[in-house]
Amino acid sequence: MNVDYTIYQQDALTITPRVGLNYTKVDVDPITETTAPADSGVLDSMDREWLIASLELIFGWKANEKLELNAALGWHYDFENDETTLSGVDKVGDPGSITLPDVGESVFKGGLSANYALDDNWALGADVSIYSGDELNGVSLGAVLAYRF
Repeated sequence: MNVDYTIYQQDALTITPRVGLNYTKVDVDPITETTAPADSGVLDSMDREWLIASLELIFGWKANEKLELNAALGWHYDFENDETTLSGVDKVGDPGSITLPDVGESVFKGGLSANYALDDNWALGADVSIYSGDELNGVSLGAVLAYRF
């Protein structure tokens, strides 16, 4: 859930803080791999939860009636911050596991996005975000074709 409120608006510029709290739970049933004989085996079930709080400050600029540009600075905090371990057995019954590290408790985010209205309903969008934190440094790219009802 995210809540935001525009605190500044003058001409084409807006400044909007956003506060969020997001909970995600993933339950994965056991998986049996049989398609590749050399890699066949069974992956055990896995449960994973995330509880992430976020604070963002979004700067918006409406260039014209069709084009809107945004810049965002944010901070995300993962209350769970646990590694995920996947375990199972291979085709001869030998057990094994792999640990996927968590992204870390604190992650800072900076991003840019652009949205272009093709008409009253259709829009194109693109964004790039940079993440930096305790155990994560990365870049995210996105593109959207949206239809608004």
